[in-house]
Amino acid sequence: IVAVGMTFVILTAGIYLSVGSVVAFGGMLVAILMAAGMPHVLAIVISLALGAALGALMGAISAYADVPSFIVTLAGLVTVRGLTYLMSQGTPVGGLPAAFTVIGSARLGVVPVMGIIFSAVVLIAGFFLRYTVFGEYVYATGGNAEAARLSGVPTRRIITLVFTISGFLSAFSGILLTSRLRIGQ
Repeated sequence: IVAVGMTFVILTAGIYLSVGSVVAFGGMLVAILMAAGMPHVLAIVISLALGAALGALMGAISAYADVPSFIVTLAGLVTVRGLTYLMSQGTPVGGLPAAFTVIGSARLGVVPVMGIIFSAVVLIAGFFLRYTVFGEYVYATGGNAEAARLSGVPTRRIITLVFTISGFLSAFSGILLTSRLRIGQ
């Protein structure tokens, strides 16, 4: 799922080095919120929103401040990892609700639910990249950003949006990993 988000970024000729840190952040945040008594649905929504916000922030800095995505996301890697350690104080968070941990271990027949989720994410991403104007803009931005901009493609918004998608999917992966492991770490 992280690779699907990275696909969007790479197609725009960018790189997002901090996806691993955002995975850890998303998983740890959802665990901390649920351990504090927050309903699991609300904890998941907050974790996804903050993962997307981190991606949007890094994408916006790269796109609007003309800082190479390598530099922005390298700084983001260290910053988000440090923020995750501060949130957790370096200790794993367990005691997650059973309803949340079911996602990571459930099966439909012999097929794991997480495999179905992955397949759905791949199909949705493939559809958007192949059959929408947004997908064309992603390819155009990656092919030649200046030519795309001169042709009317909002390249800065596209770059920010693909980083947002990647941040969202990274946080989503962290949530799924926490559900599977039954612990935030």
